[in-house]
Amino acid sequence: MRTIKRLLVVLLLLCGSVLADNTGEQSGASSANEASPATAWVGLASLYASDDAYCIYTGVGRDTLYITNFTMGVTAGATIDSIWFSTEGQGTSTNQSRRRIIINLVKDGKTVVGENVTHTHNQTDAGDNTVRSTGDTTPLWNTSWTAAEINATSFGVALWKSANQSGDILIDHVTMYVAFTVGGGPGDVGQIIMLENR
Repeated sequence: MRTIKRLLVVLLLLCGSVLADNTGEQSGASSANEASPATAWVGLASLYASDDAYCIYTGVGRDTLYITNFTMGVTAGATIDSIWFSTEGQGTSTNQSRRRIIINLVKDGKTVVGENVTHTHNQTDAGDNTVRSTGDTTPLWNTSWTAAEINATSFGVALWKSANQSGDILIDHVTMYVAFTVGGGPGDVGQIIMLENR
């Protein structure tokens, strides 16, 4: 009597692939002051490059500056992992609180979302700007994001002077950096292995 043992081993591999990526640092291309009050930031076009030309605020109240149109280029459908925002600039006051700006993100170009952060720049020293970055402790700024929202021309930041006191704020350049993960579909469906013992 011949005994035939057959062992059928089926390996089914459903392996999805993921790819971590980022946008690199991107500069804004649009900016605007809030509609009121009348005192405003001046030199808005100076925000788009690190060139020691400044967007300057000389007021003492909360006048919001909006910077948008960063052309982020996040892959459609990607998961947003972190959003970083950097400011390069200075302040004229010897009082640290008067060199501080409050920053929020915007999705529609004007409405702040999530939580805010602060950047405090050094006292003015010609040609010696301070770069401050945000994104490590609040990677998503306490709100949710889609790739479409990040890629929209209305995505950006709203910022204003922290202290309601005198002391100029000078901003040379602002940049955004977004890290994201692209999710893949199922990989190869493995193989069927048949082992036969007689």
